[in-house]
Amino acid sequence: SLHNFYRDRLSKAYIFKRVKKENGQDAIESNDAFRLSRLHDCENGAPYQLINTTLNVPGSAHRYLRGRGADFFFFSKLFIGAESTGYMSSISYQKGKTLLATATAISGAAASPQMGSSTNPILRFVMTLLNIRLNRWMPNPDPDYRAKIKVWPYYFVKEILGKTKETDGLLNLSDGGHHENLGI
Repeated sequence: SLHNFYRDRLSKAYIFKRVKKENGQDAIESNDAFRLSRLHDCENGAPYQLINTTLNVPGSAHRYLRGRGADFFFFSKLFIGAESTGYMSSISYQKGKTLLATATAISGAAASPQMGSSTNPILRFVMTLLNIRLNRWMPNPDPDYRAKIKVWPYYFVKEILGKTKETDGLLNLSDGGHHENLGI
């Protein structure tokens, strides 16, 4: 998908750091490689950040998830996951390499074939087929399901048919506003 392009543009615009140049002047540089697990490394009094995304699960066996077609999926400094998948420490999830830019881009990925309960099956099919999407496939934090099939054609078919579940090895994550738009 266009996720990587979108992530890189957001990162260049909003994720940066202050550095000292050789002449002693302060400068601002891009901080593309900033890891989510490193948030709040210094005591600066900033609030604990939760990045809300949507876990698209229209094929779920759980009635309340299937009805909405989605669940909350959170990224934070300490934990990553959802109630339906369980949570894993940010340091253990992808060996602590999840980027802040990746989580931010997923949270703002407004173009997605799956949009919770307002998903249109024909539009989902066309958007997936034409690759008009910003959503992202991420590993399941539940260790029982991480070893499942991770071959892209399998997940492409699941996405195009709306059969993704919380028990898949890879999870389809998109804009948090597809499920909840208050940002709470």
